[in-house]
Amino acid sequence: MTSGLEKYLTVAHEAVTSQTGSRERAGMMRSRVSRVRRTRSRWATPSGSVQCAGKAASKESVTSMTPGELTFEGTWLSRYALRRSGQSTDQAYEHYVVMREQGNRLRATSLPHSSGSTLSLDLTIEPPTATGTWRESTSPDGPYDGATYHGALQLIIAPDGRTMSGLWVGFGRHLNMKTGEWTLTLNEGSTDLDAR
Repeated sequence: MTSGLEKYLTVAHEAVTSQTGSRERAGMMRSRVSRVRRTRSRWATPSGSVQCAGKAASKESVTSMTPGELTFEGTWLSRYALRRSGQSTDQAYEHYVVMREQGNRLRATSLPHSSGSTLSLDLTIEPPTATGTWRESTSPDGPYDGATYHGALQLIIAPDGRTMSGLWVGFGRHLNMKTGEWTLTLNEGSTDLDAR
């Protein structure tokens, strides 16, 4: 049976391929999908256990983890990659976000950013994945003239709960499909809005 992540990656790949018609873009997406699949396969060992900080833990203990067993509250570094039109490499965009937890839901809001852009995330935790939406209001003085963009993302939660990594998808300025890698890394346990 195909997992939710596999379906998501397949749909994202098909959307990018059909939208651009570019072999290069399709190859890049296949490479990203392979990286996510490799990351996911690192969880499982031949014995069906999961590697956690160099020690084996039962797969059941990780996949049945409840939000109360690991806390996700705190300040996180959000980093996503975007390849702008006409560029040959991805550019990284970073925000510090304050994550708040309500049951299996996570809501993150960015701290004030020097560029003036703001980011919010709304995620649902279903170990070992976090799935949800993102919304960014870009800098009024930046290349996107203060436009707001939004889309979906799905992340794989590391066994220690301190990092999440995966892919995002959304529409660009000209209604073309964009996708890239997204990583969240726990910075500190405080949810103080002045924390950096």
